[in-house]
Amino acid sequence: MVTSLFGESKFGTFKFGPTVQTRPRFGLAVDWKNQSLFTGENEGKYLQSLTVDRGRKYFISADGTSMEPEETGRLSAVLLDVDRRFDLYNEASPLYGFLGGGKYFRLRVRTPSGNIYRLMAGSIDEPISYFENGIQKARFEGTDGWGYLRSQGNQVTIPLQEDIYADQAISKILEAARYPSIWGSDLGEGIDLRPYFWVDGRSPAQVIHEVAHNELGNVFIAADGKMKFRSRLNQENDTITLSDNDIVLNSLTRMSPAEVIRNVLRVVAVTKTELSVQTVWEIPRRLQVAAGETITDVFAEFEYNGKAVPVKNPITPVITTDYDAFQLEDGTGANYTADISISMYAYSTRAKLEITNNGINTAWVYVKVRGAPIVNANSVTFGFENDASIKQFGPRPFTLSVDQNLNIARQYREILANYLTLAKNFIFVDMIANPDVQFSMELGQIVRGEFTSYGISQSYRVIRLRHEFVDKAGIVTKTRVWLEPYVRLFSGVQIPVQVPFQLGGIA
Repeated sequence: MVTSLFGESKFGTFKFGPTVQTRPRFGLAVDWKNQSLFTGENEGKYLQSLTVDRGRKYFISADGTSMEPEETGRLSAVLLDVDRRFDLYNEASPLYGFLGGGKYFRLRVRTPSGNIYRLMAGSIDEPISYFENGIQKARFEGTDGWGYLRSQGNQVTIPLQEDIYADQAISKILEAARYPSIWGSDLGEGIDLRPYFWVDGRSPAQVIHEVAHNELGNVFIAADGKMKFRSRLNQENDTITLSDNDIVLNSLTRMSPAEVIRNVLRVVAVTKTELSVQTVWEIPRRLQVAAGETITDVFAEFEYNGKAVPVKNPITPVITTDYDAFQLEDGTGANYTADISISMYAYSTRAKLEITNNGINTAWVYVKVRGAPIVNANSVTFGFENDASIKQFGPRPFTLSVDQNLNIARQYREILANYLTLAKNFIFVDMIANPDVQFSMELGQIVRGEFTSYGISQSYRVIRLRHEFVDKAGIVTKTRVWLEPYVRLFSGVQIPVQVPFQLGGIA
């Protein structure tokens, strides 16, 4: 559908005298009518300024307690709006009634050579129309799929799962969060089987990162909106080579050892064990249920030794075994147990009960829930300290807790020790304005860095991209790229998995 988006009237040849297109042309398509499709209408022809920022800057979080999650990708744009097309209150606008927030968008660019590259997909807030220096303009602010997932707060709940891989867990999270099908996903196979997995009222974005990082895998959102996951075993080749000629003079910046080195490592294996079936919840006092009444707001919060726990196969309360009902609150008087029915929907660490009194008398009901609690076994910590690195850079701690068995956790310690304790060239560079280079790069892509002026010759993973208009027409766009060393590692631990390993980003 290139002709509809980049056609003669909207986004096509744009001849300037005898010269065919001499600058990049940006295509900003918005699904104003919430139909999960784009009509070909290009809002990019109104662009006055544009900033796109996606990815992450670091491998390890600043506090040294986790791997760095990818930030919410952001689009910020100013559009010329002389006819008040984007004015929410302009009834003459063809978009009147459709300018609310949460509309899907996609941003692409066509270079002078005719190549088309994706830059970002996501959803935009309600446009803000305003005057500036006597000119009507509109501001667009948008976010990628991470914004969608983080906006849900602690809303995702997934019942207890057994023997599940990371890609399967992420798929369930996306399904529970109703991740838009217009974006979709591309999930590579996970490699470490998790015996138990559950989510109970948590942020989907946070859990997705935890699942990926729990096996030293990586996750990111591509420019087309797809959620992508790759395991640490994924192997790739360089796609393009960047040299001194591709970057602005003196723009290459190395990150400091404080940002990238970790030389005091702890990997904690937090394994789980399943106990025998037992009472995991009981109502503290009898509940009054009137004749013919159904109570639907009772939640059983599962506990073991005073701590919330997930429960395997919680049993719907059984008459007389798990519940009874009597005439009086103290459990005496006439027995109305036969009048009571109870249904239950189990989550992971809790269950919702519905209690119905089918009789003609008010009853006082006692109820409990049984099941097999899943609890933490004794944790085991594997430590490593690199004395030479500590002497050179000072102690830089990192602790990673994983829901894995002991041998896998020890393997992780070996991998991280090889990767984190020595100085490496984590860098960012400013690109020379060359559209077919600067716009061709994507998060997770492997590039070869041949920066001879800096003594650098190695492979990198693109982990962050920032594009920003220099001029109102977008003739020149400033691009900054964050690059993370791409290293294939062998842990030295004999385990039944494929080697070597790779770190340094996502496919």
